[in-house]
Amino acid sequence: MIRRVVVKAVGGLDQLEVEEGPPPPPPSKGQVTVLVKACGLNFYDIYVRHGLNPEVQPPCTLGLECAGVISAVAEDVQSVKVGDHVAVHCPQAGACAQQITVDEESVIVVAKDISFEVAASFTITYQTAYFSLFHLGGLRPGGAVFIHSAAGGVGWAATQLAKTIPDVTVFGTASAHKHDAIQENGVDYAIHHDQVVLIGAKGMIKGEHRSLWCVLKTWWNTKNVSPQSLIMKNHAVAGFHLSELRKKDPKAFRKGWIEVRDMITNGVLSPRIDSVWKFEEILEASKQISEWKNIGKVIVKP
Repeated sequence: MIRRVVVKAVGGLDQLEVEEGPPPPPPSKGQVTVLVKACGLNFYDIYVRHGLNPEVQPPCTLGLECAGVISAVAEDVQSVKVGDHVAVHCPQAGACAQQITVDEESVIVVAKDISFEVAASFTITYQTAYFSLFHLGGLRPGGAVFIHSAAGGVGWAATQLAKTIPDVTVFGTASAHKHDAIQENGVDYAIHHDQVVLIGAKGMIKGEHRSLWCVLKTWWNTKNVSPQSLIMKNHAVAGFHLSELRKKDPKAFRKGWIEVRDMITNGVLSPRIDSVWKFEEILEASKQISEWKNIGKVIVKP
């Protein structure tokens, strides 16, 4: 039997539990089995709990990313072997379990001197920031970028990635008590986060609860943009979903994953671990994110 963090139904923390169940099946063609050592929590996990992701609905096992050790591989698998340390991407959730079986393309080997906490921290946040800044945003030398929630997982990653480009100016929002931390991370101008900015579905959730009032407020405060305005001002509006990128362009996803991993291995990027919790402490760990207490990544371990 193995333990996993399960979202029982749509709702708040009372629908989040640690359960025991049978281990995953052994790897079939193109698959590997991973003994999970650490899991990264993301704001996206709160979206799943509140039913905001139509593709992943409760009941389900929580978690988009984790890290661990390869314990078994199918005969046709060539890219990894038993004993390798890996980061794992679970686009349909399921990472928060003691043991998982996934496709070979869902893992990437990491150096054994990188902690499992760090290995579990970069797949979602750093890749989301990487593609948003460099592929959609086209950030260039001498440019500027505005980063909302610069102390959160994606914001922390985006700041570091932006600073790999020469002479880039970073504006970042965060609570006042987090300003010193985000400036040490590379933010040039720290701004209090009270101004209305839409990122993902954060504005639709208040603490641990999905709020109809917050949903309506977010919709009301989201500025309408006309095509003519975009054209005349040379502006653009774009959205990004990492799992959708992997589905439609797996080669680009893999290339970005490798580049981010290599920058971490070489010390160019430095993920920050905010806190580490046990599976049994999942309620407190989740609050750390939903109440915006974290600076960097929140990790849970079996």
